[in-house]
Amino acid sequence: MLKIINEKITFKVSDNFEETVEYFDDIPVLVVDNFYQNPDQVRNLAMTIPATWYTNREGFPACQVKANYDLRGLIKPYNHLITKYFPMDNAVSNDFSSFAEYVEINLSQASFLVNVMQSDGNEYLQPHVDNPNGVNLASGIFLNTPEECSGGTSFFKNDNYLGYVEMKYNRMIMYRQNVQHTARMEFNSFVGDRYRINQMFFI
Repeated sequence: MLKIINEKITFKVSDNFEETVEYFDDIPVLVVDNFYQNPDQVRNLAMTIPATWYTNREGFPACQVKANYDLRGLIKPYNHLITKYFPMDNAVSNDFSSFAEYVEINLSQASFLVNVMQSDGNEYLQPHVDNPNGVNLASGIFLNTPEECSGGTSFFKNDNYLGYVEMKYNRMIMYRQNVQHTARMEFNSFVGDRYRINQMFFI
């Protein structure tokens, strides 16, 4: 039987998410717990779509799930959080009247993008920067169940380790794309049929 997704339900953001900010030196990382109202649906979607090693990032240490869905329901909550914690209205390209407009256009065109990674022999990954631009943001949502969770996302400055945000099911994190970071995985934590899965947005 043909299955048709209802994005308004699958990607509905919780009315009761919990937001905090963690600082690593002078680097703010927004941490939002209980992000999705129905995280199991998002996880199941990520686990159902076959992942591929074919990405546009040379040397990328993970495979990806990528599919086109209507993610416009995320515009309002993301705009709220970005305006509150990453105010950048004065640093917007002339192509947009405001950063809010940029976020709206970006998420209207965003794909359902999920990084899928394992840890066996690959526990340490070199920290990297997504984009040297200090305006753009990256956001990840951990989709591993509580019994699978291990490690998280580590942050660095000038190649010096600063600390990490712990992985937690249905936890969203957001940080500027010019921040050095990498996946933190404990030894043999994602092996066999266990994978590190996190949904990503690049805003």
